[in-house]
Amino acid sequence: MSEPRVYTALLQSKKMIAQDILELRFARPHGFSFAPGQFVQFKIPDGAVYVWRSYSISSLPSEDYLEFCVKVLPDGKASKFFAEIAPGGNGFMSAAKGMFVCQPTHQPKKYFIATGTGLAPIISMVGAIAEQKAGQAELLFGVRNQADLFWLERLERYAEKFSGFTYQVTLSQPEEPWGNLRGRVTSHIAGDPAGEYYICGSVEMVKEVRAIILAKGLNTKSIHIEIF
Repeated sequence: MSEPRVYTALLQSKKMIAQDILELRFARPHGFSFAPGQFVQFKIPDGAVYVWRSYSISSLPSEDYLEFCVKVLPDGKASKFFAEIAPGGNGFMSAAKGMFVCQPTHQPKKYFIATGTGLAPIISMVGAIAEQKAGQAELLFGVRNQADLFWLERLERYAEKFSGFTYQVTLSQPEEPWGNLRGRVTSHIAGDPAGEYYICGSVEMVKEVRAIILAKGLNTKSIHIEIF
C-alpha cells in the first residue's frame, strides 16, 4: 500500500497559550482543504523512522494558515518535535480526515462540549458558524483552573460577531476569585431533544457526557464525539 499524500507546511509561529499547551500556525499548503472539525496526521521523526500523530485543525477554512494546539507531554515524540521546531521550519502532514463535522442534515440548534485541547476542532466549528451567521450554537468549555484557559478572547470575538453563538466556561478546581461556572462539564449538561451535540475531550469525559445526554432522552444519531 502506498503512503498517503503528505503536505509540507512552513511553520509561521508558535507560542505557549496555557501552562502546557502550545499553539502552532503553519502556512496553508497549496490545494489543502478541510471542513471545520477535521484533523490531520503529522509525520513525526522517531530516530530512523517516522510515527504519525493526529491533531485537529483549530483555524477556519477561510484563513490562509492551519492552526493546531498541542498538549506538551514530557515523553511525547510529537511534543519533542514541536518543542524543537522553529518558525521557518517545515511540518509534514496528511490531508484532512475525520467525520466530526457539522452536516447539513444536523439540527440547526447545536451544543458543543469540550475539555482541554478538545476545544481545537470545536473552536473551528463554532467559528465557522459565527462567520456564516447561521443557526444557533452553545459551547460549554471546561478545564481545571485559570492557568489552563486559552482562546477565550477568540470565543468572545465570535460571540460578538454572531448573537446566535454563546459560550460558558467552567473550572473544576478554580483559584479565587472566579465568578463563572464551577465543577466539571458533567455538572452543567442540559439535554435538549431538539438539539445536535458535539463532544470532544478525554475518553472518560466523552463517555460520561454521552451517558448523561442519552439519559435525557436524546437520540444517539444526534450525538457526535471525538476522543483525545
